Amino acid sequence: MSRIDLMRAFATLGEFGNYRTAAEVLGITQPTLSKQIVRLEDILGHQLFHRSRQGTELTEFGQV
Repeated sequence: MSRIDLMRAFATLGEFGNYRTAAEVLGITQPTLSKQIVRLEDILGHQLFHRSRQGTELTEFGQV
Protein backbone atom coordinates (compact mmCIF):
# COMPACT_ATOMS: atom_id res chain seq x y z
CA MET A 1 0.00 0.00 0.00
CA SER A 2 1.57 3.24 -1.14
CA ARG A 3 1.39 6.57 0.59
CA ILE A 4 -0.62 7.80 -2.38
CA ASP A 5 -3.22 5.10 -1.62
CA LEU A 6 -3.26 6.21 2.01
CA MET A 7 -3.76 9.85 1.06
CA ARG A 8 -6.50 8.92 -1.42
CA ALA A 9 -8.24 6.95 1.36
CA PHE A 10 -7.91 9.91 3.73
CA ALA A 11 -9.27 12.42 1.20
CA THR A 12 -12.19 10.21 0.20
CA LEU A 13 -13.22 9.44 3.78
CA GLY A 14 -12.86 13.12 4.64
CA GLU A 15 -15.10 14.05 1.72
CA PHE A 16 -17.88 11.54 2.42
CA GLY A 17 -17.58 11.14 6.20
CA ASN A 18 -18.76 7.54 5.91
CA TYR A 19 -16.61 4.42 5.68
CA ARG A 20 -19.09 2.45 3.57
CA THR A 21 -19.51 5.16 0.97
CA ALA A 22 -15.81 5.99 0.85
CA ALA A 23 -14.91 2.30 0.45
CA GLU A 24 -17.41 1.92 -2.39
CA VAL A 25 -16.01 4.98 -4.18
CA LEU A 26 -12.47 3.63 -3.76
CA GLY A 27 -13.48 0.13 -4.85
CA ILE A 28 -12.20 -1.51 -1.66
CA THR A 29 -13.77 -3.09 1.42
CA GLN A 30 -14.53 -1.22 4.63
CA PRO A 31 -11.92 -3.21 6.62
CA THR A 32 -9.28 -2.35 4.01
CA LEU A 33 -10.18 1.34 4.23
CA SER A 34 -10.08 1.21 8.01
CA LYS A 35 -6.62 -0.39 7.93
CA GLN A 36 -5.39 2.28 5.54
CA ILE A 37 -6.64 5.08 7.78
CA VAL A 38 -5.10 3.48 10.88
CA ARG A 39 -1.81 3.04 8.99
CA LEU A 40 -1.78 6.71 7.97
CA GLU A 41 -2.56 7.78 11.55
CA ASP A 42 0.32 5.58 12.77
CA ILE A 43 2.70 7.16 10.25
CA LEU A 44 1.64 10.69 11.21
CA GLY A 45 1.36 9.97 14.92
CA HIS A 46 -2.03 11.69 15.17
CA GLN A 47 -5.68 10.72 15.01
CA LEU A 48 -7.24 12.13 11.83
CA PHE A 49 -10.91 11.34 12.43
CA HIS A 50 -13.41 11.32 15.27
CA ARG A 51 -15.38 8.12 14.79
CA SER A 52 -18.98 7.70 15.92
CA ARG A 53 -22.16 5.87 14.94
CA GLN A 54 -23.22 8.96 12.99
CA GLY A 55 -20.10 8.84 10.82
CA THR A 56 -16.66 10.33 10.91
CA GLU A 57 -15.48 13.90 11.25
CA LEU A 58 -12.00 15.24 10.79
CA THR A 59 -10.08 16.06 13.93
CA GLU A 60 -8.36 19.43 14.16
CA PHE A 61 -5.13 17.76 13.00
CA GLY A 62 -6.98 16.09 10.13
CA GLN A 63 -8.34 19.43 8.99
CA VAL A 64 -4.85 20.89 8.80
